[in-house]
Amino acid sequence: AARKIFTEVGERYNKPYFKDFTIMASNEIHEDLLYDLQKRGHEIDNFGIGTNLITCLKQPALGMVYKLVSINGTPRIKLSEDIEKVTLPGLKSIYRVYLEDAKKPSFDVIALRDEETPKEGKAVEVVSKEKKKLSFTPEHVELLNPLAFDGKVLFKPLGVKEGRELIFDQLDNFEPAIIQKENPTAYPVYYSVKLYALLDDLIKRAKS
Repeated sequence: AARKIFTEVGERYNKPYFKDFTIMASNEIHEDLLYDLQKRGHEIDNFGIGTNLITCLKQPALGMVYKLVSINGTPRIKLSEDIEKVTLPGLKSIYRVYLEDAKKPSFDVIALRDEETPKEGKAVEVVSKEKKKLSFTPEHVELLNPLAFDGKVLFKPLGVKEGRELIFDQLDNFEPAIIQKENPTAYPVYYSVKLYALLDDLIKRAKS
C-alpha cells in the first residue's frame, strides 16, 4: 500500500523519484508476520530486526548436550524410556543420497565410520526408524562434513555473508514440502544395516 501511495503522489506532483523511496518496517516484527507479508507480496525494502527475531521467541533456549558413543573404540549407548533420547552407538558418518533423476536430496544415511562408503550405482540396504529394511540404488552420494571431533573444530568458520549464502544454497537443495513453514514433510533419515544391528544388539544386551 505504501509503495502505491508514493507512486500515485509522485505522478500527481511530477515527482517520479517518489516511487523509488526506500520503505522500512519496524516495531514488533516477528517470524509469522514476515511469512504473512511474503504471502501478500509486500514491497518493503528493509526490516528493523528487534527483540522478537533476535531472541527467537518460539525457541528461546537451544538445548544441547554431549552424549558418549564410544570408549577406547568400544561402542556405547544411552538408554531411555523416551525413544528420542536413545543414542546411536559408535563413531559415525552421515551420507546424503540422491536417487536416479533426483535433482534434490532423497534421504540421509547414518552409518558406522568403519563401514564401506555407499557407492553410486550400487544397491545399498538401510533400515528406517520404523524398523523396515529398504534397498536403494544411489545415483549420487555426498559425505556430510563433520564440524568438530575429539574437541577439535574441523571447519573454517564462515563470515556472515558466506554463511547466509551457504544457508540459502542448502535450503534450495530441498523440496519445498520439506522446508515449508506449515505441516512440513519429514525428511527421511535411515540407519545402515550394520549400525541398526549394533543398536539392536546393545539394547538387547542391556535389557538381558
